[in-house]
Amino acid sequence: MNTTQNRTKKIKKAAGFTLLEMVIVLGIIGLIIGGAIGVMGRVGAGAAVQRVKGDMQAMSSALKMYKINNGFYPSGAQGLKALVARPGGSPAPKSWTQLADRVPMDPWGQEYLYKFPGTKTPSEFEIISKGEDTQQGTEDDITSQGEWWLNRLLLPTIMRRSCLANPVRHRQRRGFTLLEMVFVLALIGIAMGGAITFFVVSSSERQLKGAAKDIELLSQKARAISLIQQIPYAITVSEGNLRMGPLVEAGFSERDLLEREAYENSMMQNGEARPKFSPVRTDLDLSAFAVSIRRWGGSQYQPMRRSDPEVWRFDPNGLCEPIGLRLEYEDGWIEMEFHPLSATIRDQSMEARWNISAKLVVAMATSWWRSWSRWPFFPWWQ
Repeated sequence: MNTTQNRTKKIKKAAGFTLLEMVIVLGIIGLIIGGAIGVMGRVGAGAAVQRVKGDMQAMSSALKMYKINNGFYPSGAQGLKALVARPGGSPAPKSWTQLADRVPMDPWGQEYLYKFPGTKTPSEFEIISKGEDTQQGTEDDITSQGEWWLNRLLLPTIMRRSCLANPVRHRQRRGFTLLEMVFVLALIGIAMGGAITFFVVSSSERQLKGAAKDIELLSQKARAISLIQQIPYAITVSEGNLRMGPLVEAGFSERDLLEREAYENSMMQNGEARPKFSPVRTDLDLSAFAVSIRRWGGSQYQPMRRSDPEVWRFDPNGLCEPIGLRLEYEDGWIEMEFHPLSATIRDQSMEARWNISAKLVVAMATSWWRSWSRWPFFPWWQ
């Protein structure tokens, strides 16, 4: 009878978790959460923010052309309307020409703000969007100067106010409590999970995602400039290259384009003619990728050849052809479908193999765990 009672007591004592087991479980949970946070952190900004970037690039190009023609930027009082109509006041433009048909509104229906001199770089202009809350000076403001995303993602207002309202009081401590050790382990697990997620993602995936983002920004820029100048623009898609410019130049060879630019410059210098709008031209190098295109209504992607380029058209009413592009890089590929109303990527699929083995991930985790086992936080291991 006594033997049975003793066994029962032993079983009850062994049914709980030890401190080491709880710490290991919390560390694993931290790794999983850190991996999820690392993946979520790769999600890009929304289509509205991408449209703001495209608008700012188009207006920046027009403002730089204004400076080339007149020797200075418009003042803060003259604003962006100086691109549409001859501005009054000082400084008076010496050789004004209309560079835009109208000033676009941001995605939230507000006017873009213009400042000169700029806040961060006084020698340059600054274009500001009030953001989704339509209030100036708040966290979601988007500016052409400065890293606006840093405050939005890495340093929330709540955290900054908390740090200012509750300064750290230094006091002598005799050691760490169990709660503090568990909290530190969870933070380390999150950090290690994010690091492992970053290293696991293959170089092919990073290259493909970066190229897709560059193409989306170029299409946004072509749409915005077409809206501002009210003339059709186009992106000429060829083998290893995307070239944006006016539609009349679509399909030009490099030699033809250089001759046209030289002719325009000579006409302007001689005063024989001055175009209403200065054409904006941009090249995107994709020589590291195999480019294929699928036109609207097509069923298959066709590989591009430099001798047989395709033209992607953007109309002044904001519409573009809903084409599909495919990029291939090493052991991966990405396919993109573009929206005809916003020129953004509306559908995307990708396949890329990992370039890091599971053995390396296990070795990293094991090395980290062994290094922490030597710390004085774990006296039961000594």
